[in-house]
Amino acid sequence: MKIEFESEPEYRKKYAHFYEAILILLQDQTAKINVNSVTKQAGYSRSSIRKDRAEWKPLLKDIEVANNVQLQKPHFFAKVTIEKNKAISANAKEYKEKYLNLLSAFYDLSRIVEDQKQTIKQLELENAEQSDKLAGLKQEIDKIKSNSKVAHLSSAKKYNK
Repeated sequence: MKIEFESEPEYRKKYAHFYEAILILLQDQTAKINVNSVTKQAGYSRSSIRKDRAEWKPLLKDIEVANNVQLQKPHFFAKVTIEKNKAISANAKEYKEKYLNLLSAFYDLSRIVEDQKQTIKQLELENAEQSDKLAGLKQEIDKIKSNSKVAHLSSAKKYNK
């Protein structure tokens, strides 16, 4: 596998052991390529490459280039896809729970509405029965009043005219 590094050929010759480590890591499909892995592969400590020194900037850029190439390999695509699938599955599970909660709440509300409708029908029937009884009682009162020849004040005025 040929990679076009950003550094100069002289620089790569000077630090050939780091570039050999990068090429070895590129052969492993699952290896992550970063400063730690490169220095470990080359047999150096992480502190041997410091970000604040200008002499290491080309190597750090080349490590980034190698890492980007490595991330294009199928293993990392599969890994990213698996992570995305896990996130999608978690979101789907969360939405399913929310949907079921809403469905349950809707069912509860519809049951409450049906109960209220039944209560309203019952109360309307009781109201109609009470209205019928009240009308019957009014008729009885009027009958009693007419039998005892007691006239309403309003009907008395009609007779006086």
